[in-house]
Amino acid sequence: MPKDKKVEATNVASPRVSGWSIVCEITRPDGTWYTDTITDFPEHLGITINEWIPEYEKEISRDK
Repeated sequence: MPKDKKVEATNVASPRVSGWSIVCEITRPDGTWYTDTITDFPEHLGITINEWIPEYEKEISRDK
């Protein structure tokens, strides 16, 4: 980071999304289940979710 660039906190009280993935819960025929975290998915899904995240951050800020 350049020395002349000042880093400022915008609002330390606001929660921020620092990453995300898709988690699926898979149920087997015998009734047991497991989760699978998917991080490799089509680009259009990632773009849509990244556009939605700021709205979600505002929502969780209001709820806190």
